[in-house]
Amino acid sequence: MRSVIRFLTLRNEFAASIHRQLVETYGSEVMTCQHVTKWVRLFKEGRTDTHDEERCGRPSVISDELLQQIEEI
Repeated sequence: MRSVIRFLTLRNEFAASIHRQLVETYGSEVMTCQHVTKWVRLFKEGRTDTHDEERCGRPSVISDELLQQIEEI
């Protein structure tokens, strides 16, 4: 999703328009409009990375094995 948001931000799309396109393409269970707006702002400020930054706190439950299972599906 973030890569799509970055691409559309580079094409000077507004956050609301990006959110609408994401909902039309991926369904209503997509990011909230507020999250899309946040990512549009970050990309406009110069961020290029679409992945989460490392931070302390609760560890991710996503493993390589889980990613492989998802890709197989």
